[in-house]
Amino acid sequence: MKNVIVNRIIDETDLIRTFEFKNVNGEKFASYEAGSHIDVETPSGEIRQYSLCGDPQTNEFLSIAIKKEDASRGGSKSMHENVEVGDFIKISDARCHFKLSNDADHHILIGAGIGITPLLSMAYQCVMEKKPYQLHYFTRSKAQAAFVELLSQPPFKDYFFLHLVANRGEIHSPLEAILKGVDSGTNVYTCGPSSFMDTVVELGSQYIPERQIHLEAFQAKKINDQVNYPFRVRLASTDTTCEVAEDETLINALEKLGIDIPTSCCEGVCGTCLIPVISGDIDHRDSFLTKEEIEDGDMMCACVSRTEKGGELIIDM
Repeated sequence: MKNVIVNRIIDETDLIRTFEFKNVNGEKFASYEAGSHIDVETPSGEIRQYSLCGDPQTNEFLSIAIKKEDASRGGSKSMHENVEVGDFIKISDARCHFKLSNDADHHILIGAGIGITPLLSMAYQCVMEKKPYQLHYFTRSKAQAAFVELLSQPPFKDYFFLHLVANRGEIHSPLEAILKGVDSGTNVYTCGPSSFMDTVVELGSQYIPERQIHLEAFQAKKINDQVNYPFRVRLASTDTTCEVAEDETLINALEKLGIDIPTSCCEGVCGTCLIPVISGDIDHRDSFLTKEEIEDGDMMCACVSRTEKGGELIIDM
């Protein structure tokens, strides 16, 4: 994590605010891929992940947009209420787990709410690379939608579609109209509330393989009444083992063996703590891995995932 200066704050809506950062020494930031995110140490002390929403080709500044959440545990609320221009904020380097596919001939970007942020950077990249794309933005009203004025102007306006929906029940018809025309050379990218992304995947999978659908999750998967079973973890390289208790994570257990796994969100969202798995029945509790990656069974998010009903997990570290 390094200190940056808050260079500018823009109120996009009553609840969404853009924060623009610049380096303390005035140097440019390292280039990043569209869809990247950074960790931000908020004034509350909580570390949160926010997608970069600026033009990836413009690296004098980094921009993120944050929605002030009513149920905030301190992160978004403290950024809105306790950060001013000129303040120092600690951020991480950019990481990208949600990127445009090099194999696709056409990209369809589908966002809702604050999920527009990574898709905006993707739109910038599509324009720069002259890749065919569409950007569909679902929102209850223009007043609640960020970046509409920007996206309604060149170079985006001919590829931008705003869908005003009063309630969740109204999203199915326009979403199906978008997704049923997707061909094998097109990939779909979606970001927004979990229920919205679930609907995109459910409808999209009726027309295309799920490998053509990519998600960016901001919230951890809700776990209801799942039991934590103790299990054993074995390191294939040294054949050493340790027990993982019911009330500890795999990350905590590996620390006993002198293995420090990098973490960030600790909620199974960001993918920082992914580790390779050789064998074992994994109980995936993350919101990061795709369905196909879960079925492959060769990696897991060590911060939240465990094994199914105990047993042994063999990992390759």
